[in-house]
Amino acid sequence: MLIRIATFFLSGFFIFEHNQSEWKKELDKDGIIIHTRKIDGSQFHEFLAETRMPGTIPAFKKVLSDVTNYPDWMPDCKSAELIGIAKQNEFTYYMELSVPFPIADRCTMQHVRFSETPGLNLL
Repeated sequence: MLIRIATFFLSGFFIFEHNQSEWKKELDKDGIIIHTRKIDGSQFHEFLAETRMPGTIPAFKKVLSDVTNYPDWMPDCKSAELIGIAKQNEFTYYMELSVPFPIADRCTMQHVRFSETPGLNLL
């Protein structure tokens, strides 16, 4: 079964009001499509990554929920730590990323919420 996976990331630690700008396709390579859009009132951009891959939704949730193993499969991830679980299908984690010199390593805190909407078309 092919599953459509889409991931939203917000660059930075703040959640902003939903904006009305349109998604702009930035990359379509090797089966991965990346879109970006401006966040009103912010210098940051939101991005959406989309791909199709074989698997089941429970299997993807299991991998993505196993935060402590992120360094084993996520490129440039030095460490990852589960900070808290808000409720079922929702958690927050902290991650350190290695980046090349002269830039210093980066860290991020992400809040993840899994939801399923059959037949949803994100774009």
